[in-house]
Amino acid sequence: MFKIVLLFLLFQYESGGIQIGEAPYTFIRETEYTLGPGDSLEVLIKDLGTSYIAMVDLNGKIALTLPLPDLTTTSLQSTQSSMLGVRSVLDFKKAAGLTIAQLKDSLQIWYSKYYKGKEFDVRLLKPRQFDIFLYGRINNPGPVRSFSTARLVDILISSGKCSYDADISRIKVFSVSGDVYNVNLRKFYMEGDYSQNPLVATIRKIFIPPVQSGVVVVGAVKGYPVISFATREVQALSGNFILTFEANVLKIEVKDSLKVSEIISQAGGLKSYSIIEDIYSAKKGKVTLDTYIMPDDTLYIPPFTDKVFVAGEVKNPQPVPYLPGASISTYISYCGGYTDRASRKPIVYRANKKLKNPLEIKPGDIIYVEPVILKWWQDYAQILQIATTLAVTWLTLTK
Repeated sequence: MFKIVLLFLLFQYESGGIQIGEAPYTFIRETEYTLGPGDSLEVLIKDLGTSYIAMVDLNGKIALTLPLPDLTTTSLQSTQSSMLGVRSVLDFKKAAGLTIAQLKDSLQIWYSKYYKGKEFDVRLLKPRQFDIFLYGRINNPGPVRSFSTARLVDILISSGKCSYDADISRIKVFSVSGDVYNVNLRKFYMEGDYSQNPLVATIRKIFIPPVQSGVVVVGAVKGYPVISFATREVQALSGNFILTFEANVLKIEVKDSLKVSEIISQAGGLKSYSIIEDIYSAKKGKVTLDTYIMPDDTLYIPPFTDKVFVAGEVKNPQPVPYLPGASISTYISYCGGYTDRASRKPIVYRANKKLKNPLEIKPGDIIYVEPVILKWWQDYAQILQIATTLAVTWLTLTK
């Protein structure tokens, strides 16, 4: 039985220009966006060649206005240019809960009491902001400050993304009105179904459930932008397979068994640099695309790379460009050399094998420097030495 080791290289994830909790203001459809208190609108009365700014107030209402001084259809057009900006408030009507398209139709009915206009338009100048609560398999659970024009994907990405074992096909969404419904975000990514990536204008809470029974896929698969895994420190979990920061890690639901090809498809598909001839299962060893995999297994899809990865107890762990003929010590020197607690017997991992004395280093190899485990008294001796140095320094400075 094969075991899999995942060596997570030190790699600090940096997000793009979006701050955590601030989802972007994106293009929206008039039939999709639901208005609410805090929205700032521009109402255009095309028949009269005039417009005004309307804010949806805390009661969900907007003002209906027309230019002064005369509200009759005959004299209004002759006076509007000389009275630009001077308006009369006619009424207040509830706009909250309406889509932009519905508001445009309602304006024609509301204004019919005052003049026979038929041409109205509404533009969203500034969307409202509010908090959405995220919980479940999310890397940064808690409240997120969002624009009402953001979509579900925007919220998940800006909040730090979902964990590797999140079930994005069964996301539970709680609306302002108390309705609860499920969203299949995988369907949005695979089929482009925007109904599965809704606007968050009416959402107040989002739950990301875990995959209950499944297979962990690691390596050169595309994955999904809303799923990420922690890569800040090196972790030797078990076995011999290597995971670098260029890889993806996610858990795919498998109840009984599933073909390798189907598992990879649900993981977003293969990356262009994947090596399908060397796919391995933790339980079955080397497998093909037609092999059936059972739950609680791990599937490794190796990537083609021109890098050598140096990890562990070196001063600057990083991927290093392949240097033909270079020795292990050369790669370690490239990374700043050993740390104080480094073993001087580095281990080289290649594919699914652990090589103690490789004749040469090849692209894709991992040079892993293990830490030396000190005895308890050595740790205390180091602490005492540091404390003594600090005490001497302090006494010198105070003289």
